[in-house]
Amino acid sequence: GRDKIETPEQGKFKPVIKKAMVELEGAPFGAFASEREEWALKNRYISPGPIQFIGPLSSDISHT
Repeated sequence: GRDKIETPEQGKFKPVIKKAMVELEGAPFGAFASEREEWALKNRYISPGPIQFIGPLSSDISHT
């Protein structure tokens, strides 16, 4: 079933996202952690920056 909580002010139930802790010994976190050293040495994030509607940068193509 889906998790729900009761709101105190109305006595009604609403859906909620169940709290989940990260399993530090699990495969998903291990895959994430294995990239740390490379991320520390190389830039793997490119910010597209604000959208330019007018001006000299308005015709540039975004990285994303």
